[in-house]
Amino acid sequence: MFDHPHTSCGCAEAISFFIPEVNGFGIVDSAFKGNTPFGMDFSALIKQIGGGTPTPGFLGISYAYMKSDKFLQGDDGWERVVWMPSALKKKFSDYIAEDIIDKIATEKEAENLDSLRSFLLNEKHPAVKENEHEDNSEKPDVSKPVGIPVSRRKVKVIFEGINFIVGELIITSTDDD
Repeated sequence: MFDHPHTSCGCAEAISFFIPEVNGFGIVDSAFKGNTPFGMDFSALIKQIGGGTPTPGFLGISYAYMKSDKFLQGDDGWERVVWMPSALKKKFSDYIAEDIIDKIATEKEAENLDSLRSFLLNEKHPAVKENEHEDNSEKPDVSKPVGIPVSRRKVKVIFEGINFIVGELIITSTDDD
């Protein structure tokens, strides 16, 4: 999901996304009209993955894939899923191991990252450890520059429904012309 994410189009039935604050994955489908714990809804997420550009940490997925033994196989499968809408969780309950299903939060238990983390710690979800990010001083590694493939000279980047703090932002041109 990180090193070699596959391409996705805007017709994905669901989206799996990494939540670095809890070291796990969320899943949201188009039927869910609310926000994920980090404030983005399905339509905002589909804009992140649509168009065929591989996006590390985000995957457009199908319901059939969620039923597969190969579901997120390289990333510990259902053991790393920490959040999904309650209707989706119910729909796939036969495919989620009994020892993990009650440890996966839904919109009923977690509306934001703080309530998600509290729920996961309380349920002793295997993806999150009590001492990880305890004081929020440990942040995910964002030191690697992110390249946006562009075929034109002008680029428009839109961030919707995302709250973030930027200490430093450097934008440079790599045109060799």
